[in-house]
Amino acid sequence: MSTETVGQIPASARRRGQLLDLRAIRVLRFALGVTLAAGISFAFEWPLYFLCPIFTAVFLAQALPNPASTFKDALLNSWYVIEGFALGLVFTLFLIPFPGLYILALGLVLFHIFYRLNRGESFWRVLMHLLAVLILPMLGQMHEGMSIGFAANFAVSGILAILFVMVAYALFPDPPRQADAPRRPPATTGYVPTAAVAALKTALVVVPLAVFMIALEWTSEVLVMTFVAVFALSPRLEHGLSEGLNSLKSTLLGGIAALVVYWLLVAVPEFHFFLALMLFVALIFGQGIFSEHPLARYLASALIVVLVLVGGSTGEGKDIVEKLMTRFLLISTAVIYIVSAFYVLERFVFRSTR
Repeated sequence: MSTETVGQIPASARRRGQLLDLRAIRVLRFALGVTLAAGISFAFEWPLYFLCPIFTAVFLAQALPNPASTFKDALLNSWYVIEGFALGLVFTLFLIPFPGLYILALGLVLFHIFYRLNRGESFWRVLMHLLAVLILPMLGQMHEGMSIGFAANFAVSGILAILFVMVAYALFPDPPRQADAPRRPPATTGYVPTAAVAALKTALVVVPLAVFMIALEWTSEVLVMTFVAVFALSPRLEHGLSEGLNSLKSTLLGGIAALVVYWLLVAVPEFHFFLALMLFVALIFGQGIFSEHPLARYLASALIVVLVLVGGSTGEGKDIVEKLMTRFLLISTAVIYIVSAFYVLERFVFRSTR
């Protein structure tokens, strides 16, 4: 009787059940990984500790089949972190003292980074290189003698994020059918004109903002630059104002969530409450990220806003609310600039390429 009943279940219903199971696994894995990374990072607070939960969230939001399931995968991803470490160190030690050369090199390297992303290369590798060339020169500009130390802590945060991702996948692995599914297709070989045009647009948008922040020596706002780097990799930013408005909505949502989290932590300043709160927030955002909602692709950026604002708010004294609001204002301004710059380029400069 039961066998007959199971056999009578429509195939579409069985597929929906499998998708629900996969979605639940991804949400739980995402929430666990982000909470674990945030808990360890906020407990020990090594230099650049705030990068670790951000890296973990970005990695897990990709929802790839077992991206760090083997020791070989972990070594390869760790090597990408070391590559970023070395690249950022070159910019910090040898190029920052020569502004003209630095701007030229930054433009060329950012174009190459975005081109590799658009051609289908490893998102993690692109992220590590991008953050290294944007963040480490900012820090090294004010603390030149500590450049190597900052770069080393950047690498530590990246490698720890890989370990947290592996733990999350070990505890919540994909179902066998999904785990055996093909991974990301290999990067396209040869020259890809559309990828080059898209990379040029993104580089033209990001370079002025990066140069502006570094020229003003806004080293205290390295968290804002972190968000800018992650946000610049967001999908479809160049596809019109509607996409830009959705990005602004996600930024506003992240800012509101960060304020709520902050005031709850003020009310209950206990570490175990912080862990429970981060788990709850990650579960809520995970439900949206791994859904079919039109805003799903933007919710990862919203959670990054939360991590950036909360991560920059610990241990900063009694003017913490003012600093939190200032950072949110800077992040919102950066989003408006990026969205507007993409629109201007698309509308007036690259019209013939569409």
